Amino acid sequence: MKVLVVDDHPLIREALANVLADFGHPVEVVQSDRLDGALVALAAHPDTALILLDLMLPDAEGIGALERVRGAYPEVPVVVLSARDDRATVLAAIDGGAMGFISKRTASPVVVNALRLVLAGEVYVPSEVLRAAPAPESARASPAASRTDASSEWPISPR
Repeated sequence: MKVLVVDDHPLIREALANVLADFGHPVEVVQSDRLDGALVALAAHPDTALILLDLMLPDAEGIGALERVRGAYPEVPVVVLSARDDRATVLAAIDGGAMGFISKRTASPVVVNALRLVLAGEVYVPSEVLRAAPAPESARASPAASRTDASSEWPISPR
């Protein structure tokens, strides 16, 4: 399996390569420190199975970097890696097409399990973000109604 790691910090790229070595089967890690280099690497490695993308790169910042990768290679799942892990950033990344979001503060075993989940076709969102989710208006307005009326359950998108 081939994974592209896009981060401008060599130490982060090397650490992720070491984490991916614990994945359980051989992983070839391709690295880039810029978005333009990542796009070139993807063209050179069409068999890339997964992209790990930092949102703060020298030649692209924020969700725009994610949108460029997703626009050029929509079939390759992207997991965002970022030191900025507030709820708004995580949700913006997921809304922007990321299949997962991993904080750079995440422990290695969690990273491995999150990537396995994404490669299985699921979406990984940190549990802290899920716990911080506000209740929908219907649940806040009438707790009794939400327990008995199926139409007042929490809305879940297909994604």
